[in-house]
Amino acid sequence: MNNPFGPIISGLLPFITVLIIGFIVLIVVKFILPSNKKPTQSKTSTFPTKDKIPSEVLLEYTTKKYFLSLEEKKFFRLLQPLVTNQEFYVSINVRMEDIFENARNGKFKSLIGAKHIDFLIFDRESHIKYAIELDGPSHQTQKQHGYDQEKNTVFKAAGLPLLRFQNGDIPTAQNIQEKLEQWQKQRKVTSKSSA
Repeated sequence: MNNPFGPIISGLLPFITVLIIGFIVLIVVKFILPSNKKPTQSKTSTFPTKDKIPSEVLLEYTTKKYFLSLEEKKFFRLLQPLVTNQEFYVSINVRMEDIFENARNGKFKSLIGAKHIDFLIFDRESHIKYAIELDGPSHQTQKQHGYDQEKNTVFKAAGLPLLRFQNGDIPTAQNIQEKLEQWQKQRKVTSKSSA
């Protein structure tokens, strides 16, 4: 018996072979070999990289005329000699992220990431002693009050004193000591009531 399709199939056989080999090569290139594509940027990125900031925007950056507000500058000038006499140092406008660690690391970083403390007091060994917030008129808003409460909560949880002064307050060794003692008393009362 003669197969009537025999000559047709034998003529298509090289074409089918090339098609199958091409398909296999396509699968290997597409799925098995590593991709040469650049990784895609996360859509949740909040700050563009240098090469993505338009040059006209970069040209608009300038330094602030003053690093501290007038009230912060007055307060700092009075605070600096007080803590220096105790062999402490003052850092200004310190990010809370540089002060605190969280065992869950990234998950709760956003709670403190962009927040800062006006004055951080530490010793020669860089052990943090306490922090000071200077509360001006901006601290009277509902939004700022919420931020202040978040800061208070983090400091309290970490067991680090956060002393609050109002604009115009004059720091003295005595009122700093009084605020530290008041903080200690509040901490003892809170720990007894939570026990």
